[in-house]
Amino acid sequence: MINFRNRSGLKSFSLRMSLCSTVSIMAFAFAAGDALAQQQPSVADSSTTLRDESLIVVAQQRLEPDVVVTEPQKKPSVIAHQKKLPRATSRKRTTRRTASVSTTPVPALAAGQTPAAPSQAHAVLNPDGSTTASGGFYVETPTFGPFGNIPDKDIPFSTNTISKQIIDDQQVHSANDALKNDSSVNSFPMTAGYAQNHYIRGFEVGPQNGIYQDGLDLLGYVSPFVETDQRIDIMRGAVAALYGFAAPAGVVNFISKMPLDAPLTRVDLGYISRGSFYGATDFSRRFGENGQFGIRLNLYEQDGITPIDQTSANRGAQSLSLDWKPDSDLKLWAKVEHSNVDVQGNNSTFFLPTSPYVALPAAPDPSKLYGQPWFHDNNENFLTETGAEFKRDGWTVTGAVGYSQTSRSFLNNFDNPALNTAGVYGLDYVYGNLSDENFAYRSMISKEFAVGVVDQTISLIVDGSTHSYLIGQVTSPYGMSNIWNPVYVPQPNLLAIPPILKQDMTFDTQILSDKIDITKYFTIYAGGVHSSVDEDSFSLPSNVQTTSIQQDAYTPMAAVIFKPWERVSIYASYIEALQPGSQAPGTAVNAYQLLSPFVGKQYEGGVKAELMPGLETNAAVFKIDQAYAFLNSANVFTASGTQENQGVELSATGRITSDLVLRAGLTAMTARIQGGTQDGQEAAGVSQFRANLFAEYTLPIFPQLTLMGGVYYQDRFVVGYNTPANIAAGDLPIVYAPGYETFDIGAKYSTTLWDKPITYRLYIANLFNRAYWQSTNGGANVQVGQPLTAKLSASVRF
Repeated sequence: MINFRNRSGLKSFSLRMSLCSTVSIMAFAFAAGDALAQQQPSVADSSTTLRDESLIVVAQQRLEPDVVVTEPQKKPSVIAHQKKLPRATSRKRTTRRTASVSTTPVPALAAGQTPAAPSQAHAVLNPDGSTTASGGFYVETPTFGPFGNIPDKDIPFSTNTISKQIIDDQQVHSANDALKNDSSVNSFPMTAGYAQNHYIRGFEVGPQNGIYQDGLDLLGYVSPFVETDQRIDIMRGAVAALYGFAAPAGVVNFISKMPLDAPLTRVDLGYISRGSFYGATDFSRRFGENGQFGIRLNLYEQDGITPIDQTSANRGAQSLSLDWKPDSDLKLWAKVEHSNVDVQGNNSTFFLPTSPYVALPAAPDPSKLYGQPWFHDNNENFLTETGAEFKRDGWTVTGAVGYSQTSRSFLNNFDNPALNTAGVYGLDYVYGNLSDENFAYRSMISKEFAVGVVDQTISLIVDGSTHSYLIGQVTSPYGMSNIWNPVYVPQPNLLAIPPILKQDMTFDTQILSDKIDITKYFTIYAGGVHSSVDEDSFSLPSNVQTTSIQQDAYTPMAAVIFKPWERVSIYASYIEALQPGSQAPGTAVNAYQLLSPFVGKQYEGGVKAELMPGLETNAAVFKIDQAYAFLNSANVFTASGTQENQGVELSATGRITSDLVLRAGLTAMTARIQGGTQDGQEAAGVSQFRANLFAEYTLPIFPQLTLMGGVYYQDRFVVGYNTPANIAAGDLPIVYAPGYETFDIGAKYSTTLWDKPITYRLYIANLFNRAYWQSTNGGANVQVGQPLTAKLSASVRF
């Protein structure tokens, strides 16, 4: 790609070249795909015959374009269940919704993993694993750590998945946009020098402790490219016993697009306000005898002005996935991906005065730039993975390894002095570079056997990762500004960047697990985990070691699942896990220091039920604790006492009527500090109440058109507590950031263009341009929320 830039950030020439390159590659892929398709036999599963004509059928059905439709099988039990499906699949509406739809599943695979057989109730699956009965919203078999894709009702933890249908319809371009659809997840935009950070059940999930790619701890200090992913699995709770060394509150697992069973050539062109254009290609084919070889190529390029004043972004990704199925027992796969993000004009993160804490001013216009037009964040990442799976005679052996490398250059604002009630803040730039190398592996061997009415699966799991992190940065003052009247100044002469910190981290986990099925009604999980961590930090350029941590622990896991009815499961679980210590933010006196690991505990119980075909509900209660880390009044990041979060989660996902599908969630939670210097206080940065609702309604009289909308609410959260002396001087005892709500609307229209299925989409996020504060780093600082963003796209299948 040729890339000439102008000072305005428009980069129009780069964009034209990028789009031309995309179209050229798509034309080549289409021609090559047709040649391959002519010689392509049926897929490895001999019971399934694929039809090219199914692509047109899909368009007629108004299903997601990536749905794979297969030849129906005559299975009485499935046919019997089809009679119970909602009105959308009733006989009189067959021409519109279910023509030639198979009762044979087309399972979506996490990289290198084969799902267990889905229930008869959901025999029709989309490639991402979502059920057609739920309108593509509900994934019945999410990834359960190294155990692969298993039915959700066999998982004794609260789970959630952001499906491909939602990613496409909301035109998601970041993890932040996707995860707002989970009421237990709070996400914040990427700021210069940092990856996106997420909070699940009030605890941070960040680099090296809970953000995974295909089950591997590879992402480090880079935000995942959602455009190359098929779905996002969210496992809530202390699941380190399944994923290795993970955060206490859960795991966010990005599942890559892998080769499909049916041919796919898809082109997307889109526009994002105020002047950003993008193009994407998704190409998949199978070839060879019995279709044992698979290939999937994804290309993405975005360039132009963002919805925030005086900012622009260039984002690109190239991803290639391959698999080989030499026989029905063995599968090998590999993936390689390169991505880059170049942002000009980063917005500022606002640091709050801690002695005393002062009331936040009202949130300013989210479409304004509160940093400088010459700020930047340049990020380049390379990632590769490979793995294998073998199944025979009750034995399962899986393994995968991966490597990633990230380089980053950033220039951002460190406001000194901190933001005050009048909206005044300091302008101190932070200029730096970082690099991050990650290596990860996982393996499992398991054996299934039966003793009378008891079925057992004993598994041995070995998981680990290593991380090497290097950063250099310098800070310098250059003025003052105000959120109500931002000040923009010429770029000063930047100081040299000295290396200041090097960190090496190694995490290893060994798990012995026993899954016991006692008839079809009871399942018991029991296991033991040994985890170890080795963390070393060095001050540069002197290379003096500043931190050395070696720690290990043996922890238990136990759970029981009761299934009184076929589509209902009741579960209870207890788990302990060695958790990584928190890392100080770059603005702390002890910047980037690693705190000691700790053993976190979680109790959870819940009910998962299919209230009607296609509508899944989940209710869970939980209690989690971990060491409490915070910035004290001296701006030192430290740990004192324990943070205890407990609450209730409710969710519903799927089809309400033949024309209405939704996903809704509600999380009510308290977060308190037990012991230490802040005993009894409410934890900073944690909202007690969060809720979300996203729905799609297809017009019965005009079935090509679907309307959609969403509402997202977050309660207030604590910014900080003042000391008795501050309170006596007239300061507020507790400083809060106010709660907020945002609204989204959208529509999609499915038709054909030159006999090719095409879907037009319009989506507007934060419809009323609501101004609000987002918490980052556990309430220690805040960011202005995202502005109104309009997105328009066209997606065509060839």
